[in-house]
Order: sequence, then structure tokens, then C-alpha cells
Amino acid sequence: MVVDLTETRGIDSTALGLLAKMAIQLRNRFNVKPTIVSTNPDITQILYRMSFDLIFSIIDKPVKGPMPYDELKQSDESENSLRDKVLDAHITLMSLSEQNKLEFQDLVQALKSQNH
Repeated sequence: MVVDLTETRGIDSTALGLLAKMAIQLRNRFNVKPTIVSTNPDITQILYRMSFDLIFSIIDKPVKGPMPYDELKQSDESENSLRDKVLDAHITLMSLSEQNKLEFQDLVQALKSQNH
């Protein structure tokens, strides 16, 4: 699996958490380490800062040759379902490193308190 972030100019922590969750599931279920292609130095720096090099192979050069990509489809979800996904994404990010745990613990606590 390849995640192409070459056109990405900004990425939020929820998207990062969902990517991390996907990578962890691929590793656990299929023993596969996905690849992220990131040619934007700012995005690549974020990936390393979030410890994505532990769960992804990170390529910072454009991939040569045509690659048949499919974009993920957007789905309509309830506010509660989205909040649960945001919470789960951040819990996944926190599991990658102590720095991530410190960075996202307040947000996770706030999201957990909204579920009650």
C-alpha cells in the first residue's frame, strides 16, 4: 500500500492518526509496512516528528512512472461517529511515542469527556 502525499500542503492530527491506525492494522493483519510518498519537506518533517518512520517507509522523492491510484471515497457520518474516529485516531498517535502522548493527552481527555 502506498499513500501519496505529494500534493499535500497541510495535514491535521486526525488524518495522521487515521493513517497510523491503517499502518498498524496492515502490520498486525498482513505483516505489511506501507509506504508514504511525501515530497513536501514540511509534511515529511511532521511525519518524522510523529514517529511515522516506525510504521511507514517514507519516501521523500517523487515516484517515477505512472501509478494507478484510487482516491478514497468520502462518506457521510454522524457527529458521534466522527468524534469516535477522531478520538481513536489520536489514541493511535499517542501510542507511537512519548512525545505524541504528551502532545495529544489533553485533546484525548477532552474528547472522552464529550462522550459522557
